[in-house]
Amino acid sequence: MRYFLILFAALLPARALALDTAPLAEAVEAARTAEGIPGVSVMIARGDERLFSQGFGLANVELATPATPHSIYQIGSLAKTFTAVGIMLLVEDGKLALDESITHYLPEAPAHWKPVTLRALVGMRSGIADYEEASLEGDDEALIDLHRDYTDAELITRLGRAPLLFAPGTRVQYSNSNYVVLGALMTRIAGEPYIDFLTRRLFRPAGMNTARKASLEAVIPNRADGYVHAADLRNADWVSPTLYSTGDGGLMMSVEDLARWHQLLVNKTQPLAQTFAPMWSVAPYPDGTRPVIGYALGWQAQSAGGVSVVGHGGTWAGYRAYFLHVPSTGLSVAVLANLESAGTGRLAWKLAGLVDPRLYRQAAASDPDPKTTQAHRALFKALLDGKTIEGAMTPGAAVLWTSRARQELLDFASPVRTSQSFVLVRRDKRQAVYRLDAGRFDVVLEMALDKNRRVSGINVTIE
Repeated sequence: MRYFLILFAALLPARALALDTAPLAEAVEAARTAEGIPGVSVMIARGDERLFSQGFGLANVELATPATPHSIYQIGSLAKTFTAVGIMLLVEDGKLALDESITHYLPEAPAHWKPVTLRALVGMRSGIADYEEASLEGDDEALIDLHRDYTDAELITRLGRAPLLFAPGTRVQYSNSNYVVLGALMTRIAGEPYIDFLTRRLFRPAGMNTARKASLEAVIPNRADGYVHAADLRNADWVSPTLYSTGDGGLMMSVEDLARWHQLLVNKTQPLAQTFAPMWSVAPYPDGTRPVIGYALGWQAQSAGGVSVVGHGGTWAGYRAYFLHVPSTGLSVAVLANLESAGTGRLAWKLAGLVDPRLYRQAAASDPDPKTTQAHRALFKALLDGKTIEGAMTPGAAVLWTSRARQELLDFASPVRTSQSFVLVRRDKRQAVYRLDAGRFDVVLEMALDKNRRVSGINVTIE
């Protein structure tokens, strides 16, 4: 009789087997409490089914306003995904070409940007320095002052003052400047502010009715306020209105908007269906080698448990966001929080793992073998410093971890070098997985182990 029951259960439609949402709610509340996050809103959907949508904690601490699925958050760099889609719409309109130099469209751009193509900008391969980190040699002034307003022309002029960090196309380096330029370019080519173009061509047709330009001045119903942890909880620092709403992170929305975005991703008949797949593919370098960090066209592309996953995170002005999508199963998870240091990526992956165990990346509650963890930590630090530890790696693994691979990781998440965190996720005879806090990102480090417990391979992904 037991075999009959198992067979019968397998024949039931997937939506008839209701998901137990209690572990999802418990996981969110545990993370919110542990990290001191004021408010979190979460959405999980698979295919046409909404599995979970709920708010936790407070959207506004001063007024004790509860967070809900309708709470609106600044989404930071998650906005890059939408900016990239806007660029692709203009490509489909025949107004842009991905392999054309950006100086063709922005003739006022500096001459040394001529080798930079539109594709290199969207894929983080331009070599243009990140405005949040760069300054000119001998000049303590940052390229961009976050407390000043700039026109698009002034932004391009200031960003163009710095030399390119590498030959365009030859490396992947995360740079917000790429998407500042893309926002200005979209405005130029579309003939309207880039946010108006996105609203008209993407948000409103998708039913994302509250997705909008980020603003500190506008009265926005259901806005969640952004906070940071210093000695205690405080409001986030002020950012100038123009820099609060540039193409690298200037959008606000709710998880309800992201639920409708999910529907665009899974609806194979809608007009954008043919646009997404090419954006999820990570192209090799000109010499045929593949990047260590899987940044495609406005999406981070990686895998877990042999399953391809795409998504993006965001951190900006008191908020943190993360959205992941599994193309093969149609699963999407969105986490928005009103604390700049919130681990939204960790939480999104944990929730995804509770729905689909193949994606499980939950940190272990305890480490049964701290000595092995310390040995792996020492090895990874040595590799980041350009060194090796004799006998710790197989010869083949040492060869694969090239200087370019090391540099690419440091380019993308430089704080990983000084990160104090090195948390065991899981470890068995064949693999050890750790998570490191690298500021804007979490770095997931996977080490393959041979029969002698030596590291035989390394894979790095970004959350």
